[in-house]
Amino acid sequence: MQKAGVDITYALLPLAEFHSGLPETKRMALLLSLLAFALIFTAIMNYILVVLSSLVARMKEMAVYKSYGATGKNIMNIMLLETAVHLVLALLLSVFLILLFRGKIQEILTVSVSALFTLRTMGILAVICLLVFLISGIIPSWLYARIPVSSAFRSFKESRRNWKMVSLFIQFIAAMFLVSLLVII
Repeated sequence: MQKAGVDITYALLPLAEFHSGLPETKRMALLLSLLAFALIFTAIMNYILVVLSSLVARMKEMAVYKSYGATGKNIMNIMLLETAVHLVLALLLSVFLILLFRGKIQEILTVSVSALFTLRTMGILAVICLLVFLISGIIPSWLYARIPVSSAFRSFKESRRNWKMVSLFIQFIAAMFLVSLLVII
């Protein structure tokens, strides 16, 4: 073959690098990352909107805590504990659903469910859960801690809807972004 002018060389490439180096794989990873971000952002916005929709109803509760000496740090701890309970319940529900639909997940992904939960993916999941916990807990607690005690006992009614409209607008944009990504993928 060398006399004919054909030169053949062999090289060993790790399969992971070969697959992850393809432009299609990089593009799909980017699209799926954007989709995951949009899903998480929408879920955070939903949670914050649900928590803040009960602002007027819970205002008296927070005012009672403050009148008994609770500080902003105590209010933050209450809200963070509430967020932690909700996050743990959501994680338990997701584990239950994964176990319930294990066969379908393995059929779609052609990978066993146990192979999906490596140490690296569990670390990434822990970081994402921590970020969701902090964002979903700190924003409502900051707003609840700013409520003056006197306004809660004067039958305060919230008439300003601007912040609700802005957050609803942001949520609709995130939902449309999510739908667009789903159509593209």
